[in-house]
Amino acid sequence: MGKLDLHVHTRASGDGELSGEEIIRLAVKENVTTLAITDHDSIEEVKNAVAWGERLNVEVIPGSEVFCRNKDKLVHMLAYYIDLDNSPIARMIDNIHGDRKRWLKAQIELLEEKGFYIDQKYVYEFCKENP
Repeated sequence: MGKLDLHVHTRASGDGELSGEEIIRLAVKENVTTLAITDHDSIEEVKNAVAWGERLNVEVIPGSEVFCRNKDKLVHMLAYYIDLDNSPIARMIDNIHGDRKRWLKAQIELLEEKGFYIDQKYVYEFCKENP
């Protein structure tokens, strides 16, 4: 019997290090037969993971960990079985992902206004794989 993991982050999340392909290859090695890719506010690596899962016989549940606001509290909501092909939820997550990039730019500008030196090239290069 295989293992199950319902909360996996790729490098598309700020706290993930591996691509979708690398995660699927690791899943095979560790006998994980079903896993959910639930990146923070992103589905950009999910299609890659799904394709590799099909090749290597690992069921990939397409998902995302979406940051939401409930009144004055920031909460995380896990969304599973997202239709990746232009569904309303996929478009919403893509919009949220874009907002995170705009938020990063605003943070850099605020720090620079306060006199901090920010190597923007380094920040954006780092965030390319860790938005």
